[in-house]
Amino acid sequence: MEPDTTIYLTGLEISEGCFSGERAVTGKDFYGEEFSGFFENNYIKDGNLEVQVLDSDETLGIAKVKPVGGGYFFEIRDVNVHLDDLKYC
Repeated sequence: MEPDTTIYLTGLEISEGCFSGERAVTGKDFYGEEFSGFFENNYIKDGNLEVQVLDSDETLGIAKVKPVGGGYFFEIRDVNVHLDDLKYC
């Protein structure tokens, strides 16, 4: 992966946030548990949320990710997702 590659988490539901500069994001993790949070518009592109990969296991097909830009999912700081749910741009 190139150093300037941007990684997005796909398969999310994006809706209006409380403020004009943010969106509400909801998704399901690797285990089917729902997660959500509010994130600035500039970290959302084409319905996908920009994330940083903290760790991954290709054998299990899982990656631990956290949102970019200082936002957090409610009640958790990072989430385990399917590797197939990541888009590299």
